[in-house]
Amino acid sequence: MAITTYAQWTDALERFSNGDNAVLAEFNSGSFSLDAGTAQRFYIRVEEAYRNRKKVWVNSFQRAFHTQTIASENELGITLNNSRKNMIPLVSFVTAKGLPEDLKNTLYKDLCEFVAEVKKTLTDNIVKNNKSSDRLLMVLHGFDFMSIITAETSSDPTPLQQNNVPPATGRKIIF
Repeated sequence: MAITTYAQWTDALERFSNGDNAVLAEFNSGSFSLDAGTAQRFYIRVEEAYRNRKKVWVNSFQRAFHTQTIASENELGITLNNSRKNMIPLVSFVTAKGLPEDLKNTLYKDLCEFVAEVKKTLTDNIVKNNKSSDRLLMVLHGFDFMSIITAETSSDPTPLQQNNVPPATGRKIIF
């Protein structure tokens, strides 16, 4: 079902904000014609839904690190892989075809910066707190926005080309 009206988008954004990933297909097939009366409200609603889902991801990510003792690179790899999978709905949202291009690019840029910040924080903490930081840093190196994008949008590289980011090759070098 294609969503085209402000009311339909509001409902779909509310469902997405509350954790419903099924509405992502509606975002891809939908469209919205911005006019002076709804443009600002629409952008605010999209931003709220995005922020809420990002907050849910952060809470899940923090809970994973607080509830599990990460003593080896395998445990860190499992935690990061689960976190990467949990980020896929956010990636799908910021690359949805139904969103206006300027809004999509803004959300995409924010999510890229967010993932880079999370990775930097993890890297800093690993270096400070662990004796075997080299192996953990190698595992952490795989947690980047490009690997999340590659997993989600391997068949649609459009957002990657718009931001002049080269696509990942899918190969990893393991020493």
